[in-house]
Amino acid sequence: MPDNVINAYDRTYIGSPHPDFTAGLSLNIGYKGISLMTTLYASVGNDLVNYVSRFIDYTQFESGKSKRRLYESWGSPHLKNNADATMPIIYANDTPHQEPSTAFIEDASFLRMKTLRVGYDLNRVLNNKFSSLQIYFQGSNLFTITKYSGLDPEISGAGINGYRLRRMANKKAVHLRDLFWPVTEVFMNSKHKRI
Repeated sequence: MPDNVINAYDRTYIGSPHPDFTAGLSLNIGYKGISLMTTLYASVGNDLVNYVSRFIDYTQFESGKSKRRLYESWGSPHLKNNADATMPIIYANDTPHQEPSTAFIEDASFLRMKTLRVGYDLNRVLNNKFSSLQIYFQGSNLFTITKYSGLDPEISGAGINGYRLRRMANKKAVHLRDLFWPVTEVFMNSKHKRI
């Protein structure tokens, strides 16, 4: 029953880390010696706490603050009108702003290219001297499309009360972008002996 007072009785569960659905797509296409392989992964409908925002937009730690905190806080000298503020006033002791709230919850839906491999079969140029000789470029986690403003919307793991999840977010356990340029070769076919 509404009593026009905000207190502990107004607390509720907010957000859900569980996606509404996940999806994946793998493609393997070849044409005239050129091959393209890719894997896409999507997670839709999950929410995530943005601990980076909590550290740089509020004064939980004595560290650098975001541009948003300086320019968009109520009372900022950079705002012409406090009604345009998107952040609360800055306090030296910011304990009230550290309470769990919807301010830290963001939609963590994303689409990520997990792998991409583009190759060329060199046997087409070398007249089948090898059963397989391919040069290729391979990358992983090349792009992520998301509205989540934290480090990485794909944070996995949990623990007691989500401690491991928070620890991973704080320590920047992100999916790194990797690039490779190896040459794959097989020295055996029906015409040649293994070398």
